[in-house]
Amino acid sequence: MTCPPLQRFGRHPTILAEDFQAYLDLMAPWCGEHQVEVWAYCLMPMLALARDWRRLLNSAATEEQIRMFREHERTGRVLGDDDFQARLEKQLGRVLRRQKPGPKKATPG
Repeated sequence: MTCPPLQRFGRHPTILAEDFQAYLDLMAPWCGEHQVEVWAYCLMPMLALARDWRRLLNSAATEEQIRMFREHERTGRVLGDDDFQARLEKQLGRVLRRQKPGPKKATPG
């Protein structure tokens, strides 16, 4: 059985985490019943963050913003202020900020 590769939630202004879980809960039995194998999926809550996508996409970035985007894209480092990076590190449970290069000292233990 073939099905479209893209499912959309529609134009809801806010999509909650529970909505994604409900979607997965609905899809699992249907896929089993119709022998559909799901090889990959992507649920994208960030699409609900911008209220006016047209305005956002049409707004021009400054040269400094473009330079910062390119630098962080190249290095793979987080782009954001210290508070943002600290919250992200806490949420992920790992260090994201640049550390002193070279071998790390062994911690006594």
